Amino acid sequence: NGVRIAWNPISRYYVEPMGELFAMLLSKTPITPNVVTIANLLISAASGLLLISGKYWQTILFVLWIPFFHAIDVADGVLARITSRKSRFGSWIDRAGDRFVLNTWAVIIGYALFAGKGNLLFLYSIIAYLFGKYLYSFLSLTSDLDFPGHSQNDLLKANLKKAPLVWLFLFFLDYDIQLHFLMLAALLQRLDMWLLFYGAYFNFVWVAYVAYYGYRHLASDQK
Repeated sequence: NGVRIAWNPISRYYVEPMGELFAMLLSKTPITPNVVTIANLLISAASGLLLISGKYWQTILFVLWIPFFHAIDVADGVLARITSRKSRFGSWIDRAGDRFVLNTWAVIIGYALFAGKGNLLFLYSIIAYLFGKYLYSFLSLTSDLDFPGHSQNDLLKANLKKAPLVWLFLFFLDYDIQLHFLMLAALLQRLDMWLLFYGAYFNFVWVAYVAYYGYRHLASDQK
């Protein structure tokens, strides 16, 4: 029926319902879900250019666009379901588009900060962000392929996720949280904090993946 089962921590209260409304309106038009997806990711990636000038009013426009980007990102999936136009390509390009947009924003933010302050740290932060995010994504994917069933049957991982510090650490990994953290950082004119934080954070995450599966490998060898 087009209603989403999984809701994000914050967006469930305004972005997701807005996305479902957009989907209902779009369902009355000939616009396809894939057209919505591609148009959204191209426009949203380009919206990062608003940050280049460093003018606060343009930053506010960028902040206002973020929930619309997120809502349209919801809308294309709902539209695919209610119009029976789900496809593997649509699902694939939708997930790729999310990463394309956030990575593009990170690069633009780093460049804008470097251009405004002349600090090479922001260029290094772009590299750290992209490097860490790539390795995290790669290890996340390969762990599902090389350790099939671990997500459902791994009691150690399930217990670890219940630990307060681990939960807090993983909290910032949620896509919804990343977007809201970006909105807050932009409003406070502290985009440097967002970039520096995630530049370090994604590298901690992939190191944690290696440490966890390395530990599981050593533990299994000792049995």
